[in-house]
Amino acid sequence: MQSSGLGRTEPVVIFRCQSDVEAELVRALLRSYGIPCSIRSDIIHGAYPLTIDGLGEVRLAVPAPLADEARAIIEAHRQGSALRTSLAKDKEGSGEEQEGEEQEDEEDEEVEGKHT
Repeated sequence: MQSSGLGRTEPVVIFRCQSDVEAELVRALLRSYGIPCSIRSDIIHGAYPLTIDGLGEVRLAVPAPLADEARAIIEAHRQGSALRTSLAKDKEGSGEEQEGEEQEDEEDEEVEGKHT
């Protein structure tokens, strides 16, 4: 970890991807947790949208003291996303609605019936 003359540490790359869109989503996620994040790439993706042999690699960097926290946030969201996907597939496969959802549907129908 290098330090500049102002006592600040150099940013640390904590995430790499091939998509500007994915990079922007991760940056927004980190910012929502108050972690400043910058996006870096070796090429201008608007002019050269390449993803061959790492040419299009997009890197996200955060201040070094926040790197571990940023990695943990990204990992937690990845695991949470996988869990939500798994639960949704389980629910679709069973064909069953949860009791609370059935009540909400009935209440919605009652409200709609009163307005018509």
